[in-house]
Amino acid sequence: MTLIQYFRQLTILTLLIFVSSCATPLTKNQIVAKNQKLGIIGFKITAPITKLSSIQDSFPEKIDAKTEELLLADSFKKINNKASEELISHLKKSKLITPILIDVDKFGIKHGEKPSKDQLQQIKNELGIDAVFYGEIVGYGKSRLLYPTLLAAGDIALETVVLGVVTSWNPAVLTANAGLELATNVPIYFGGFYLFGTSFRPVAIDAHVVSTSDGKEIWDDSVDSFGSKKDLKLYVQEIRSKKEIQLEASLKSAIRKLSFSIDKEIKNKEEIEDKEAEKARITLSQ
Repeated sequence: MTLIQYFRQLTILTLLIFVSSCATPLTKNQIVAKNQKLGIIGFKITAPITKLSSIQDSFPEKIDAKTEELLLADSFKKINNKASEELISHLKKSKLITPILIDVDKFGIKHGEKPSKDQLQQIKNELGIDAVFYGEIVGYGKSRLLYPTLLAAGDIALETVVLGVVTSWNPAVLTANAGLELATNVPIYFGGFYLFGTSFRPVAIDAHVVSTSDGKEIWDDSVDSFGSKKDLKLYVQEIRSKKEIQLEASLKSAIRKLSFSIDKEIKNKEEIEDKEAEKARITLSQ
């Protein structure tokens, strides 16, 4: 196989993978009904973070491993608390359901983890909660590997097609362009890009809702935020370039997407129930 044929086949394969990946799985679409109570267990960070420097700019210059571990744990706690506060605030504003923050210590459960059936029953009995929400922050500062890989590959593939047609698939030109694209795209697509007030600090969250009646999962969704200029503008100019501020802005954006998703499913369920009730009414009247 010649180098020209290799570039052509690689370009076609990349484009096919990119297009096929655009299809995303549907959520279960069975979330709690309007006016019901949704317990919020909160979030936990499962993103592979081992260094303070990966999530914040401000930290001690000389730090031992044990101290860094403790500081990371404290940072995780603050991030998880901020995520829960943001979600509850958005859900309260929409007024579709009643979000209730659950005291995890009281029920012996952990933030961001699914409770056992006995724990769910206890929550239902004591708080009258219909379902429980919990989430995992699976990406914080770096996006899921699939997305940036596809974006970078798609970008390179598109330019390769254009250059290939213009230069009659000149191997030297195509190779040089691919190298330049990799050098410039890595910091943008894989995280860490900040220019002209726009940050690229990805945050990814997997969220779930389980019924307190039988412990079954009734809804789930995954959201990604690749940075939010809108949320970043809420901070004073002097601190917008800080890594921790950009990440917090991306977190807020991701949580807002989650709350919108929850609201949408509640409205969809309400519409379906209204249509079914109308059909039943018409049937009875005949």
